[in-house]
Amino acid sequence: MKNIRVLYFLLCSVLLITFSNCSEDSLSNNNVETSVSDDALAKKGGKGQSATNNNSNSNNTGTGTKLEQVTEDENNSYSVYSHSLWAGQDSYAGEVIVTNNDNELSITYNTDASADLKEVHIYVWDHENIVPNKRPAPGKAPFKAENLNADIYSISIPKTIVCDRKFYISTHAALIQNGTEEDPEDDGDGDDNGDNDNDDNDDDGDNGENDPDFKTIAPKSNAGETAYAGGLGFTSQKGAWWGYFEYVVECSDDDGGVVTPL
Repeated sequence: MKNIRVLYFLLCSVLLITFSNCSEDSLSNNNVETSVSDDALAKKGGKGQSATNNNSNSNNTGTGTKLEQVTEDENNSYSVYSHSLWAGQDSYAGEVIVTNNDNELSITYNTDASADLKEVHIYVWDHENIVPNKRPAPGKAPFKAENLNADIYSISIPKTIVCDRKFYISTHAALIQNGTEEDPEDDGDGDDNGDNDNDDNDDDGDNGENDPDFKTIAPKSNAGETAYAGGLGFTSQKGAWWGYFEYVVECSDDDGGVVTPL
């Protein structure tokens, strides 16, 4: 009887050890699978990753260049910023000017001689964490204009204007052949009623910079290209390239620079 009890005890011990090892292996395997699963999700941008992580490194092109002029309104005077307009990622095509008054943003496209505007599409976001990490469809933009055939076009966007408020703006343009550039074969024979009378002063040194109607003949046409404003170009992007920039409402009162509360 004693031998039977010893055998029974040994058998129970062996079964207990075996079950314990199996349980540990199972838990270990589960942990490995969970870790791999998390890795895969992270690479796909899963687990609720914020789109801001990518935007801050690539698509956000900064704040642009502050200009000397200001926009004056009843409450305050506001700063004006310029952003370069890039066609086909890295071909300069003009600029986009952004400012505001007391009640709305003002965004103005101004192309150079390389192209004219066919369409413009604008997105404005109030917070960077809602900016998408892929290019938003231009045709679905909330602010747009089409069939323009123009050098310059402005859009006013109603917004609650508060000093130091920040906006994130994407300005897309579809470009067409420039229909307003000067004819390079123009011999200046006076048919233009003297507006471009330069037959005796072809090398007068100013190249027309002081003529508000002068438009430099661009060395390269940007007709047919997609364009976005911001930064120094978009050559680092692959696929459906795009960008957005930051605009901060800067207020100053004409009386000693004191900001009027809004």
